[in-house]
Amino acid sequence: MTAAAPATAAQPTTAPARGKLTFGGILHSEWIKFVSLTSTITTLIAIVVAIVGIGAIIASSARSWIEQSPGGATDFLAASAATGGISLAQLIVVVLGTLTVTREYGTGMIRATFTAAPRRLTVLAAKVVVFAVSVFVLGFVAIFATALLAQAIVGDAAAVGLGDGETWRMLVGGAGYLTLSGLLGLGLGALLRNTAGGIFGAIALLLVLPIVLSLIDADWARNATSFLPMNAGATLYSPATDLTGIPQEALDQMPPQLDPLQGLLVLLGWLAAVFVPAAVLLRRRDA
Repeated sequence: MTAAAPATAAQPTTAPARGKLTFGGILHSEWIKFVSLTSTITTLIAIVVAIVGIGAIIASSARSWIEQSPGGATDFLAASAATGGISLAQLIVVVLGTLTVTREYGTGMIRATFTAAPRRLTVLAAKVVVFAVSVFVLGFVAIFATALLAQAIVGDAAAVGLGDGETWRMLVGGAGYLTLSGLLGLGLGALLRNTAGGIFGAIALLLVLPIVLSLIDADWARNATSFLPMNAGATLYSPATDLTGIPQEALDQMPPQLDPLQGLLVLLGWLAAVFVPAAVLLRRRDA
């Protein structure tokens, strides 16, 4: 009778190690999602059309005025025409920013995203980077192209000032404001996780609240308007305001005049007020 062979201990099996998803990998994934949707491309085209179309209309009107009043051109006509469409374009950018987050919640894809990349704040940061870079580059190209178009429409009859530093401040500031206003929509989308709520909240801050405060006959309401997102953001791309020669009584009735740096800081403050609670809730809430 032979002895039974001793049983060999079962070797533990380990699943193959999964590669750690880096920020670059998450960034690439968010970029693919951002540009692969037809709605994104359509919205980006609408932004360009709004900027170029309104800029061309402003330049054409300015040319007619210049022809009727020679020597009456402004120094920054091209930049003013190029940034004239920002008020409309910002609404489109806000919609795009909100959808960048909320459409994943609407389809349920956000659960797959957080399963593949559990670090939720990293995912949010990647969305912010992809959106901000895309909108800023596209916005600047559209605004600069519109400035060139405005100069071509007006011709040599106006001192368009494309080589002036103030003009470049307006062009870059216009693209920057579009980006920041879109990030406001993105942040509200992350906070509310609802497309309609995010869009309505952003539009209320940008358009409705200034109108409401303008109807209130009180010093605090008049002063507060300067610190609303749209008014603060306008300092980034508007021509510098010359207050010399204005009577002191009139100055006392005016709201605080922010310079571009102050306007930028106010905008960043609004973004912080939205993104901080959005980040906190993103970590605590279920997907």
